[in-house]
Amino acid sequence: MITFYARRDSAIYQNSLRWGFLAIGAAAFMDAFHSWAGGEEDIPFGSQEGTQTDPSQLVETYGWTIQLLTQRYVRLGITCLIALTIIYIFGILHMRKELKRFA
Repeated sequence: MITFYARRDSAIYQNSLRWGFLAIGAAAFMDAFHSWAGGEEDIPFGSQEGTQTDPSQLVETYGWTIQLLTQRYVRLGITCLIALTIIYIFGILHMRKELKRFA
């Protein structure tokens, strides 16, 4: 989602790819965050292609509790939201400075 703030001279900005990346990133973030902030039934336990999923390995192999697992992933998601907010604020401040320069 941070590619939204790509420089104006970059291909991402000039080809309007940043809008697509923003939408894809936001949808992916919401999907992942919903899995961890929802109920235990939303956590992808089990196996995939013959290998245990990461949550299954963390609980069964490394002894994490389900509560610890969800707390850590929710904290990670909140940390990402805080980082996005900080970057968004810097983007606004930078744009205000640019607008004042042209005014």
